[in-house]
Amino acid sequence: MKVNCEFCGTELDPQRKGCMKYVQCWVEPGKASGIKLVTDAAGWAHRICVETEDKKRKGWTNQKEVLF
Repeated sequence: MKVNCEFCGTELDPQRKGCMKYVQCWVEPGKASGIKLVTDAAGWAHRICVETEDKKRKGWTNQKEVLF
């Protein structure tokens, strides 16, 4: 089965290492673990794409703008 990455749009094989699956779950606020009732949702992505998007949303981008 081949799917497309939700972030970069390129094809990926979900059976290979380095890809992530989108899921929905319940978690207690303020906790980093203790996930309950995990439900599959539609979506696949490369791990690096997920990590990059996470950093962007937190404002941690490595890209620096240079005028000259």
